[in-house]
Amino acid sequence: MTEDRVPRRSFLTTAAATMAGAALGVAAAPSIGRAAERRDGDDRGTAPAPPHEIKLGIASYSLREFPLDKTLEMAKTLRTPYINFKSVHIPYEKSPEELAAIRKQIEDAGFKIVGGGTITFDQDTDAGVEKYFAYAKAAGMPTIVCTMPVATLPRVEKFAKQYDI
Repeated sequence: MTEDRVPRRSFLTTAAATMAGAALGVAAAPSIGRAAERRDGDDRGTAPAPPHEIKLGIASYSLREFPLDKTLEMAKTLRTPYINFKSVHIPYEKSPEELAAIRKQIEDAGFKIVGGGTITFDQDTDAGVEKYFAYAKAAGMPTIVCTMPVATLPRVEKFAKQYDI
């Protein structure tokens, strides 16, 4: 008798997709119910929007092999305005003026910068942490996706409050 083993990667992929589908199904169920509750004479034919919509976006890291202009061109085909940028597209080394110009290029192309990173806070010093918050603020990033040693967390929290990120 042979064993039919499922590879771990296939199992995890299927499990994650199933859980995501289940979560979306639960979130969509209330809006389906509201469609049936339309009042007489209401011929709009659409259900009201759920109170918390899911907004899908992309991570520029997925397009890391392409320059920014090509990345924006390809991202337009996905028809989502939301992008989280990696430093490959918005480099850390740019001046505040250069970051403002890159931000304008992105916004003029119809995109909304939703965050940046993953940023690694590898120095537990004010200068080592603040440089990334100054970068994110100048680039228009309202959120930083980051990783750090636990000991660095209080310093990161301090600058998150200071920069309102």
